[in-house]
Amino acid sequence: RTTMAVAIGMGMLLSTGFAGKHSNAYYGALRGSRRASNAVRSSEARPESLDDPPEAGTVRSDPWWSDGLRFSCSQCGNCCSGGEGFVYFTESEGIAMASRLGLSTEAFYAAYTKTTQGSLPSLHEKFSPGHGMDCVLLRREGGKALCSVYEDRPAQCKTWPFWQENVKSAEAWHKAKASTPCHGMGQGELHSRAAIEGALRLEDESDAAIADEYARICKIDA
Repeated sequence: RTTMAVAIGMGMLLSTGFAGKHSNAYYGALRGSRRASNAVRSSEARPESLDDPPEAGTVRSDPWWSDGLRFSCSQCGNCCSGGEGFVYFTESEGIAMASRLGLSTEAFYAAYTKTTQGSLPSLHEKFSPGHGMDCVLLRREGGKALCSVYEDRPAQCKTWPFWQENVKSAEAWHKAKASTPCHGMGQGELHSRAAIEGALRLEDESDAAIADEYARICKIDA
């Protein structure tokens, strides 16, 4: 577990941003790292975790999305572009992305990442006319936006748009759809309650792993 000082440090490092990528996005007490753009991330307290037990004497109601939510990627790239932001990833995800690109881990970090406040690695960005700051791994071909490491992309990317802050209410879901804008939200494939809960658990696990890595870095630098 991280210390309170580390938790505060993470909160300062990650605060409001853009959809898919983060522009200093809120980390919760010890967590938080999706690539947020267009006001998807907020400074509001994150909703109760799926793994947190309800308070004694209370009954947890079914989520508003208990019948599932529709989403199919339109390959517009909006969740991977926009304003400046951050895509954080775990050490194992960095190794996987390097392997996918046929690079050593050292070469991958040198060419594709930047060091953020507190020495956390984040994917680089590149300016794309008409779109803004694209993730360095985004390729635009024939009007489509494609990920160069799609099979090994970070959890921050894999779980979009099923983030805690996006599914906390129907209003939040529609706000994320409009502000990104994400043309695939509310369209196409129906994702079951179980699938959405799986994405939320993956989000929590990734957030916790990145927070632990941040704590380790802070300990080394101390």
